[in-house]
Amino acid sequence: MIRTLSSIKLTFVLLFILIFLMSTGVFLVRIDGYKEAIFLMSEVLVYDFFKAHWKDNIVLLIWVLSICATAGLLIINTVFCSFTHQL
Repeated sequence: MIRTLSSIKLTFVLLFILIFLMSTGVFLVRIDGYKEAIFLMSEVLVYDFFKAHWKDNIVLLIWVLSICATAGLLIINTVFCSFTHQL
């Protein structure tokens, strides 16, 4: 398990997924229904936005949670890579 979490292959896969998700956000802004929601999300706290509007914007909720999960896995990958390859 530690070997998988500290692999460079996982690093590149996670970076590719993160780039894909960020690119998806660029295209979501161009859609009229999501454009206003994304601008509103950037003006208030993300938690408050989703607490009030999560039923209206389920795609944005999944998108943001996917970005957070991927970034979290990338942080875990960085920590495991640092410990296994430097020690």
